[in-house]
Amino acid sequence: MSSISSKTKVYSVIGHPVSQSF
Repeated sequence: MSSISSKTKVYSVIGHPVSQSF
């Protein structure tokens, strides 16, 4: 699931919760 964690970083920058990983 390394790919997901990579996207979670992008969401955290926008202001979205890391829990909402797509």
